[in-house]
Amino acid sequence: MKKSFWLLVCTFFMLIMAEAQVPYFQHYYPLKKNEAVHTYTIFQDRTGFMWMGTDHGLFKFDGIRFQHFSKKDSLPDDHVTALAQDSLGQIWMGHANGKISILNADETIIPFAPEEGLGSASVSSILFDKKGNVWFATLHDGLYYYTQNRLYRLDESDGMPDLYIYDLAEDEHGRILAGTDGGLVLCMLNDSKVNIDVMDYDDGLPDNIIRKIFIDERNYAWLATEDAGLVVINLRDGEVTRPRDKKWTYGSVYDFVIKGNKVWIATNTGGLIIYNYVTDEMAIDVTRQEPGSHTVNSLLKDREGNIWLGTKSQLMRTHGDELQFIEKFEATHSADV
Repeated sequence: MKKSFWLLVCTFFMLIMAEAQVPYFQHYYPLKKNEAVHTYTIFQDRTGFMWMGTDHGLFKFDGIRFQHFSKKDSLPDDHVTALAQDSLGQIWMGHANGKISILNADETIIPFAPEEGLGSASVSSILFDKKGNVWFATLHDGLYYYTQNRLYRLDESDGMPDLYIYDLAEDEHGRILAGTDGGLVLCMLNDSKVNIDVMDYDDGLPDNIIRKIFIDERNYAWLATEDAGLVVINLRDGEVTRPRDKKWTYGSVYDFVIKGNKVWIATNTGGLIIYNYVTDEMAIDVTRQEPGSHTVNSLLKDREGNIWLGTKSQLMRTHGDELQFIEKFEATHSADV
């Protein structure tokens, strides 16, 4: 009897410990009645507020309440696909219809309307460089930059390898990096002219399609690719390495963030993956038991170390420190994007 009792107690505590090793996710629904909201991008401003660009407009979150901005508030399109903040604290929004709008400090919305005009392709990324110039990437209309009160466009005639551009980042030398369907583009702006270099298969990249860029404190560029997982480039000497040398079998990487020695990776077939690049251990599809999580398509690490996840239906958050890594785990296929 005693043996059975202690066996039951031990089993109970083992279950508790196992449960504690799984990240705890908090779920948020910006709209009433838990209506599904597809989050394209997540952004934290300099004062700490969280912003979500979605298919229902823009949401501002103070930790308790959501504030909603939509076409009723003068947005040119309810599909907000890119977010950035300028030196005045204004929030810039890129839209699926190619428009760009600005949320002022008084929370009125005005259009960005350069004399040269804007295109109609979806805006995928907005970046303010160290000199205050604004860059924005589009899906199938090239790369734009606005300097000295004039808008310029870069396409194949300027040396761009492709017009599909997914993400932008700036390195320590002031170069603008663009992830495209044709490789990694490095742009150096001098006065109003741009010099373009391209890194692709010929330079050691295992995949030319670059969906996400993050530059760490060493000036190493971490790249999310279509078929090869994560790739790292030392921007000082061009050396290309892969944090995980084993064959990547989890499909496209939509987004990723780095917290300590772990990389949180949003994929289309492996779900949300957490990879420890020091121990080479991996946990696959860690949100599989979360209701309505679906595909994670956007990630952000805030200044407190929380990981925010945007999905096709909701917003999620986790501190993410407690996790059991499992090397051999069958991936659960997520829903189509």
